Amino acid sequence: MSEEQGFDYGGEVAETVSKFKAATVGTRNARLHGLLRLGTFQETFKGEVKAAAPQGIAIFLLRGKTDVLDDGGEMFFTKPFPFKKGDKSFLHSKFIPAFGGMAKHKGFTTMINNLVSLKLKGGKELNEDNTPKYINFDSMSEIGEDMLEMCEAAPLFAGMETPIGFLTESELTKEALEMLHPTREFAGILMKTQEYLAGTHPCQAIIEEMYNADKERYTIKAKDKKEEDKEAGAESQNQAQSLPATPEALENTEQEF
Repeated sequence: MSEEQGFDYGGEVAETVSKFKAATVGTRNARLHGLLRLGTFQETFKGEVKAAAPQGIAIFLLRGKTDVLDDGGEMFFTKPFPFKKGDKSFLHSKFIPAFGGMAKHKGFTTMINNLVSLKLKGGKELNEDNTPKYINFDSMSEIGEDMLEMCEAAPLFAGMETPIGFLTESELTKEALEMLHPTREFAGILMKTQEYLAGTHPCQAIIEEMYNADKERYTIKAKDKKEEDKEAGAESQNQAQSLPATPEALENTEQEF
């Protein structure tokens, strides 16, 4: 008999169920649950410091067969990227085309809850059981019309009735920000935006309230930081750098393309 089995709890105790579960490597259908504009941020890619740009984070509702939490809850995957113009930018070469392009959408609002094909890949760092320690974004693409029609009719691929939606910097909510990774995205991007550092972010009060309520959650431990830095080797690193006086911004911040 183990010590736990012999312990008197004075009654029944509930099983611990994790709210966090890593997605599996591979391709699955996913719905765009939310798209957030966080503010102006300067990222580093393969050691090169990029010009500051409006930073966005896409929140995907995963719809693969195994994409279910241990308690039956929904699984999500977030993808940070800068809002930049240009044929080679992630926004214009991958994100918008995956939803049918500008011929189908005049803004991000109509992309919400739409299905796309999302491919995830494993990082280089492995767990003791040889599974990837980190799961990274690989690619996303449009689903063909005939297949999309069948998927839309299948309960397995159903969306949530109340998605987060497309939120600009002034529209961010606590519910939406709680879906960000606490250290890499909330503390590592949102709290490093030019607006937040200057104390002028439209949602400054909400951000500070969330951080002050649970500082430990948003503070990366030394051990975890070392492992994430190693994993980030060939990946895009969203790390704070010194911000330029004039950020690179989109000419139009409205939804319409």
